[in-house]
Amino acid sequence: DNEIMHRGSTNVELAVKDELQRPSPARIWSIAKAYELGMTVDEVHQLTKIDCWFLSKLHHIHHLRSSLKSMDLAELSRSEALLRETKRCGFA
Repeated sequence: DNEIMHRGSTNVELAVKDELQRPSPARIWSIAKAYELGMTVDEVHQLTKIDCWFLSKLHHIHHLRSSLKSMDLAELSRSEALLRETKRCGFA
């Protein structure tokens, strides 16, 4: 739902910033999109007023997801530490 809005926006970053300022059940997806766009934990905190500790945990999960997406199966099989960390963070 929000993903479609992000793609259709002429200025995705402004749309995400607007969504971050309004509490909603879907705001978590806007936080993920903000990290995808390169926003920092502090920038997201300024817009959401969500605790930095929680936002940093979400940013870590985003970073792990990005790392996993950039690897092929052979790279993943050689990255035991990354796989352990992703499993520890709840990736199945």
